[in-house]
This record gives sequence, structure tokens and C-alpha cells, in this order.
Amino acid sequence: MNKVTSFIKWHSFLVFMFFLSHAYAETFTDLFEVTISTDSEAYTNLDENSFIEIALDTLLLRITGRDDLHLVADYDSLRPYQNLVLQRGYIEDERYLVAFIEESIRTFLRANNINFWGEERPQIGLIAVSSEGRTLQEANFLDPSVEYFNELNSMIEADAYQRGIFINYILTYEFSITANDIIFFNFNALQDIMESQDLDYLVLLNIQSLYFEDRFFWYLLDKNSGVRKIEANALSDGIPNIASYLASIYAFPDYTENIEITVAGIYSMEDYNRLRQRLRDLSIIENIQFRSLINDNVNLRLDVIGGAEAFSKIISIENLFVSSGDTLVFQNIP
Repeated sequence: MNKVTSFIKWHSFLVFMFFLSHAYAETFTDLFEVTISTDSEAYTNLDENSFIEIALDTLLLRITGRDDLHLVADYDSLRPYQNLVLQRGYIEDERYLVAFIEESIRTFLRANNINFWGEERPQIGLIAVSSEGRTLQEANFLDPSVEYFNELNSMIEADAYQRGIFINYILTYEFSITANDIIFFNFNALQDIMESQDLDYLVLLNIQSLYFEDRFFWYLLDKNSGVRKIEANALSDGIPNIASYLASIYAFPDYTENIEITVAGIYSMEDYNRLRQRLRDLSIIENIQFRSLINDNVNLRLDVIGGAEAFSKIISIENLFVSSGDTLVFQNIP
């Protein structure tokens, strides 16, 4: 990290930006497959069970967002690990692949009452800036071919992969934004980026050089509810803590429950079709049944993963309805 720290100090006015490549309502198709890079000396003498155990820890982080599962779940019930494995073995470039049996893992989570974060993930951008910087210039962007950038980027990507988050690099000169906009939370400028990129969240990393030592401050900008400070004291703490926070929002109990809702503001078949499409787009809705239509109120029965609590949480996140007593008023936005 010394090379990275020195590079940031020498070029304190530089800003770099990453964006996650998967939008909410798109899927992480290899959720239950974990690839381990084995080119490190630490892996030289490991046996097959050790690789499976490392991959299992990564998988459980990815689908629960929790670091404390060893304390709250019965790990012994997972042994022998081979009973969880669909496929394993070396693939190209000194990598070891472990593909787990999905139903076996989900049965373990249900038995221990652990929420499950599925294939669908929110779309998130990440911007990092040194607080000493005040302007952005196209000629001064970090070059992905530079060794120092690669070291920093590799650290973030490794943390992101463990949590089921993918990172892409995008040059910030494509946006009308300054370092001050980032450091002092210029909501208009930041929300413009979120809207133009269709982001659900924007992560801000502020790097401050104090007493010859870099300190890292992480923030999460929600498209609906403003900035939340992430408790992270190091570069390597940021992505795991952000992923854990998001899992607390998007991970739900792994069961399906029937709920009934009444939705107002449905004046035409076009309105109704738009409502059904918006509900289908929600990852936790498995089935929609029409019950009745009275005036502009439509009654529906939904099969919902995680039940009523999960439904309330997800429609709040997606800003799909406003409440009027026991009736939901559809935000009929094309």
C-alpha cells in the first residue's frame, strides 16, 4: 500500500471513479460459484477441503452480507463440505473454482434463520477523491496502466468480488463535476450523475493526508434519502461495510408469503399494465393475482419472498407507492 499512498500524495488533486456493472433487476448469474486465485504462496500447501472452506466463506459473505455467521449459525451442519459442492477443480490462470449446490446452501440459511441476498443487486457508483484536491482536469486522471493505480484498483476489486459487487473504471471528465462537489456533498451535481447513470447509490471515498498518513472516509449517497457515513477506518474496510449495509436492506427471509394489497390511482388498462410491470420488476415478487377493481382501486394478491415486511422495504426503496391509510397510491411514472 506504500506505493499507492505515495502516488495519491504526489497527485492529490486527482480523482478516480468506478461504477458497478450490474443494475438492480439484472442478475448475478454466477452467485453460487466462487473462484480463488491460487498464485500466492499462502495457497501452496492447501488441500481440497481448505479451498472449499475458503470458497464457502466467500459465498456466505456474498449472499448474507454478514461477517458474524460463525457466531450465529451452526457451521458443523455444513460438513462434510463435499455434500455442498456441485463442481470443483482448477481452471485457467492458476484459479480454483468451487460451484455450490444452491438448495443446500439456502436450506442451511433457512435452518439458521439467516436472510438471503439473491442474484439481483443495486446499481452503485463509486467516486474517490483526495481532500487536498480542488479541481478536476482531463489530463490528470489516473491512468489504468500505471502500476500504482493497478495496486489500488486490485484491492478494491478483491473486496468487491467477495461481496458480489463488480467494479468498472470510468473517466470523470464525462461529467461536469469538481473535487469540491464531492468533498462538500454537492447534492445537485452528485444526483445528476446518479440520474444520468441510473444509479441506486453513489459511494464517495474521501482520502485525507494527515501527518504523513492517509485516512479514508467512506460515504453512501442514496438516490432517495441522502448521505450516510460508513463506519470504515481503512481503505479495505469500505467495500465490506457498504456491502453489509446494503445486505441489511436487500437480504430477506428465504420463504414466500401471500399478501394482499389495494392500490389506488388505476384509471385505465394502461395504468394497470404499468403497475403489473413495475411489480414484476421487483426481485421479491414471484406471482401477481388480480382480485377486484372498484373505481380506481385495484386489489391484488402477491406471492412475496420475505412476506409483508420485505414488500414494505422494497417499495420504499423503489419509491413505487405513497401510502394513504391502508391503500397504496401508485406512483404512475412511465
